[in-house]
Amino acid sequence: MAELIGGVALAELVRQLIKVSKKGYRCRDVAGNLAIMIGDILPTIREIQYSGVELSLQRQLQLRIFSETLEKCMKLAEKVLKCNRYDMVRQLYHSNKMEGLEKKISSFLRGPLLTHILVDIHHLRAASEVRFDQ
Repeated sequence: MAELIGGVALAELVRQLIKVSKKGYRCRDVAGNLAIMIGDILPTIREIQYSGVELSLQRQLQLRIFSETLEKCMKLAEKVLKCNRYDMVRQLYHSNKMEGLEKKISSFLRGPLLTHILVDIHHLRAASEVRFDQ
């Protein structure tokens, strides 16, 4: 009976070890993809911030926080890409951080950013109706 329990525990330990090592191994690929994605998004966010168009304080704050999150994620991705592929401990540590930052980015893109787009469309529609009336 004890051998059966020990065998099950050992099998579960091996499964978890394989899962963790796969996560650490894929960390560099995820970092590369994040760096490319952020490289595409960050210039657009900066262009919006510094375009000279008057934004509400709430929008300015959200864009600043999002921009800072993107910069943190870019620095983290660069650290991961510089890290030795076989340094699993460091890659797992960075992988967990990247997952958290990736969740922040995706939640912003799904939530507040869509709201900003809807507000802008509403303003454009209202402005165009005023112009047509004149």
